[in-house]
Amino acid sequence: MKKVFFGIVFTFIAVLGWANPTPFGTKLILTELNGNAVTSSKVYLTINKEEKSMSGKSGCNTFVLSYTEKRKDTCIETGLSMGTMMACDEETMALEFEFLNTLKERKLNIKTKGNKVQFKNWWGKTIMEFEVQTNESAWNFIQKNKWKLLMMNNIGKDYKGVSLQIDSEENSIYGNAGCNNFTTTYERNGKHITFHPLSAVTLRACLDEEANHIEKDFINLINGKTLNFDLADQTLNFYDEGRLVLMFGLTNE
Repeated sequence: MKKVFFGIVFTFIAVLGWANPTPFGTKLILTELNGNAVTSSKVYLTINKEEKSMSGKSGCNTFVLSYTEKRKDTCIETGLSMGTMMACDEETMALEFEFLNTLKERKLNIKTKGNKVQFKNWWGKTIMEFEVQTNESAWNFIQKNKWKLLMMNNIGKDYKGVSLQIDSEENSIYGNAGCNNFTTTYERNGKHITFHPLSAVTLRACLDEEANHIEKDFINLINGKTLNFDLADQTLNFYDEGRLVLMFGLTNE
């Protein structure tokens, strides 16, 4: 009898431990699918409470689906998904196929604790786990990768290899400005980053006139400036007083 009683108590505590409110309107990044860890950040969703919908990226494509509440906020039944139909690499497409089949037309219990959100099937098994994107989790992703310039002052084109990387241990930002390499230190406060005056820039002459202009414009935008930043669908964006001035994408170069 005592074993049964304590079993009920521990089950009750476990349920309470996952009783935080569902994080509506927040980007949730998939970290586990059907018991397997997901290391890619290409799959994520946001739950819209007012519209009773979920939307985000399923890997290669964006998607949206509606849901109905079975019990307020935490128990739902999802409908069919709709989305774009682009193809990409085989591994991402396989992840996308499994994710959508796991998410659509399901009865789900949503359990939240801290930074983790679990989607459980009707029998209590966790079939998906997400991480709430915070400033720190976004920053950790940013500093693990190299970023190539895609857009400057709202103009997208080939920016001659302009790139940057962030080293939080050395508190430095380094990369290529177009013709020359650069290094500087920085300070970060939430979603604000201050680029200190560039402390080291190589002095190679720019024979390409366009690359020379790109370099001057890029350095003027970051040198000694404080900018806002965000991470959106694997693009790193910098804003000056609300205006998007720099957009970077992931690169393996």
